[in-house]
Amino acid sequence: MKKQTDIKGTIQYPTITTGKVTQILHKTGSTVIRTDIFVYTTNLVTETRTMASDGSTLVYKYHTDTLQTEVI
Repeated sequence: MKKQTDIKGTIQYPTITTGKVTQILHKTGSTVIRTDIFVYTTNLVTETRTMASDGSTLVYKYHTDTLQTEVI
């Protein structure tokens, strides 16, 4: 099983939509190792990290009004 730390040495390819990063692909060559998806709502940025090898996910919620972070 690959871990979240297995992106060391990858190249990041961001997608920017209306001035905000909405996706980052972490690749080694043409192989995607991890995909990060960002969703923006009022006072909250939700980041979902998905490992390509097994589909495992890790979700971060960044509260921009209180500067707190949740890990789900």
